[in-house]
Parts: sequence; C-alpha cells; structure tokens
Amino acid sequence: TATRTLFAGGYYKNAIEFVTVASTGNSTDFGDLTLPRLSCSSCNDTVRAVWSGGQGPGHSTVNIMDYVSISTTGNALDFGDIGLAKTVIGACSSKTRGFVQHSNNPASPVGVFETFTIRTLGNATEFGDTLSFQMVYGGASNATRGIFAGGYLGNNIQFITMSTTGTAQDFGDLINRGYNQTAATSSTRACFCFYNDYTNTPAPATLKLNVIQSVQFVTTGDAVDFGDLAYITSDDTQSPQGGSNEHGGLS
Repeated sequence: TATRTLFAGGYYKNAIEFVTVASTGNSTDFGDLTLPRLSCSSCNDTVRAVWSGGQGPGHSTVNIMDYVSISTTGNALDFGDIGLAKTVIGACSSKTRGFVQHSNNPASPVGVFETFTIRTLGNATEFGDTLSFQMVYGGASNATRGIFAGGYLGNNIQFITMSTTGTAQDFGDLINRGYNQTAATSSTRACFCFYNDYTNTPAPATLKLNVIQSVQFVTTGDAVDFGDLAYITSDDTQSPQGGSNEHGGLS
C-alpha cells in the first residue's frame, strides 16, 4: 500500500514481514503464510495482498493462493487456487485485479497469464499467453499496463493491457539478459534489478549482475541504464523480492 510493503516466504519459510515505507529500520513480523514456500508471487490493492503458487516442502509446486489485510497483522487465509501447481515469478496488479504468470503444462511450451479480482475470493482464470516459452520475471505495473522482463537466457520485455485479455505484446529488450530479477515502480517508470545469468565460458557458472534498468510505461522500447545496486549477495539467490508504494494496485 502507500504506507507498508510486505514480504512473504523464502526457502521453505512461511514468515510474512513488513516495513513502513516512510521510515527506515528493520522489518517487523506480520504473520505466516498457510504453507511454507518460495517463488510465490505477490499482488495487491489498497486493502489486500495476495500470494500465489510457489514451491512448498520437498520441492513440490503448489497452486494455493493466500491473502491478508495489509493494514492489520496476522496469518494469511486461503483465497483460492491458480490453474496449475507452479512457481510464479512474474506478477503485477491493477486497482482491481491481480495478474500472475507461470509456465504451462508439459504439452505446451508457452507460459500463461492468469487473473483474479483481489477483493473477492476464488480461483484465478486464464488471461492470455506469454510471447515465449520462458518463465518471465520482474512484474511491474501502472494503472493500465503490466510489464514483464527477461527470462532464462532471455532479454525480452513484454506487456499486457490489464483491462483486456489476450496474448502479451512485445515492448523492447533489456540491456542485459537475465532471470530472477525483481521490479519496483513509480506511476510512470518501472525499474528491474538483481539479475542472474548463466554462462558456459570459461566454465559453467551463474553470473550475478548489479545493474538497474528502467523503462517508461507509456512508451515501448529498450530499457536504459538507471544505475547499480549498492550491494549484491554472493549466495545463490532463488527469488529476490522488491516493492514500492506506487503502482497499478494503488489509487
């Protein structure tokens, strides 16, 4: 919301924590998810936060959706289900709906977007398809567009118009390809950061990039350099999280 940012889950953890955006300091305990898991999405409006999918105990993927009321504290409650049990990396929100992306079933290489109404309870429904087979990351939104960036060995940026349904459209390209990135937004700009990339030269290795890239929501085109992260972990980060106090889910 405009006052709080919530973070949930982790490497088979169920903790929900929050920070007050206007202040600095350590995060505070909020409550617990219904199931410990990593790589779940987050969507919200001004009242609710919803987490979808993820990997639960034993590396098993789940299709559950949890929600909380942001202004309070307490444990999450069941919201409904996404269509398939999947990790869900890319997600964004309009003022009324949440949008999540995941890979499709094994018979199809194309990823799908699903949507749900945040103020109600129930299962997500299909919105449309991604442009490629890759899992997309870094979901960001203003009031009209949702933007998703990168993927495994990919640098494509694609967008959806949240008031409609249909296949994503090409937006442009990232400067650096990468996956596992997160996003934060203002009402006009989306920033993507914390990249992993993979190389076989000189030996197979995961590369960690500290670059921050940005795009303007109202245009299409390639990302531009924004700056660099002050710190990047040497750990094998699976699913970094980001947040902001201004995006499509806020009025």
